[in-house]
Amino acid sequence: MLSLKKVIHVWLVPNELFVRHNKKYSLTTSEVIFRRLLSQYIGQIAKKIPILHNKYGKPFIDHQIKFNISHRGDWHVFSFVRDAEIGVDVECVQPIDDLFAFAKFVLPADHANLIMKGRSDVGLWRFYKYWTQCEAYSKLVGRGLFDFFDLHRIISFNVYSKTIIFSLNYILTVVCTKKMSVKVLLFEDNNQILL
Repeated sequence: MLSLKKVIHVWLVPNELFVRHNKKYSLTTSEVIFRRLLSQYIGQIAKKIPILHNKYGKPFIDHQIKFNISHRGDWHVFSFVRDAEIGVDVECVQPIDDLFAFAKFVLPADHANLIMKGRSDVGLWRFYKYWTQCEAYSKLVGRGLFDFFDLHRIISFNVYSKTIIFSLNYILTVVCTKKMSVKVLLFEDNNQILL
């Protein structure tokens, strides 16, 4: 069994793994990998783990292990923590037409203004950092994105947030109700774990 003592595990699973197994992307393959990882934390047979859903559709299990899932572009992300709530979001950083106007529409004014300071590429990465924070927080609380798309609320709820840049143009943010270290792991085809 895998241990989660004061640490958040964030698993990166490349989409190429799904292609090798199914010839095309499959939600079924994603669920199999997720359940296999989850079973390593809770010590139950993967296919027998009952997955429940809250009234907003957020999946959960009746256990002290909490999880959250995200996918975008080339990556699936599965996050796990013990005795805390968690949310995760991953995005592929791509140029946005009229970034400042879009940022003003979806972010608090002070954060939108920060995006325009400095080089434009830095502003783009700042935007995606704020965006993934908001989306990860909305997933932590199990509600829709636009119900909680306000960084001031995120800060006022006193959650821990960690943003990680990986694979040249990907960014992920994990948000948790307890401050813990974050360990990023790569799930490989041969089931080996790279730390």
